[in-house]
Amino acid sequence: KIPSAVGLPKYPMKEVHFWDWNRYKGLGWYSQQFASTNNNIALGEITPCYMALPEHHIYEIRRLFPSVRIVFLARDLVDRAWSAMIMELQNDLRGLKPGEFDTQ
Repeated sequence: KIPSAVGLPKYPMKEVHFWDWNRYKGLGWYSQQFASTNNNIALGEITPCYMALPEHHIYEIRRLFPSVRIVFLARDLVDRAWSAMIMELQNDLRGLKPGEFDTQ
């Protein structure tokens, strides 16, 4: 369970995919994805695809947010692959293309 002192993006976007898919939307869009306006709450997001970001993206994140703390949690690889496959199958049944999300 994630502590209540961490502000995650507003529903339905747990996985914001800013640094890999949505960078073109700009930093203003990115900042709007977070619910908290309380400066005492740590903000963050959960996007598993970030583990494969090119090195220049990591440097950009560090330049823009010099005090950022990056936490990498690795799941069991088989469990992670199974979860990703189930999600893709569910999205396919809903008629969604890869990278699209159901927002209803």
